[in-house]
Amino acid sequence: MAKTKNKIKSSCCHASVRYSDPAPDFIGDNSKTMQVGTCYCICSKCNQPCNMYIPIRRTWIKNPKTQIQKDKREKTKRKETNKEIKEIGCA
Repeated sequence: MAKTKNKIKSSCCHASVRYSDPAPDFIGDNSKTMQVGTCYCICSKCNQPCNMYIPIRRTWIKNPKTQIQKDKREKTKRKETNKEIKEIGCA
């Protein structure tokens, strides 16, 4: 299995972060056998605990998909049959 690259960045200098070992939440928790605990992020550039950078997703006031205008030309809804074309005399 390939190792995935950590995409989480620190909010202080946008460097990659590493996680601390989980701290026990309750009395009697063994930190070596725990699977759930409190962790914090450490910036790899300044080696200080910091927050994670969360990119804000761009949103629009108006949905750009609904702003596309359709073709306003009239479409022919009915085609003439061969008999009608012969009656007109075009063929």
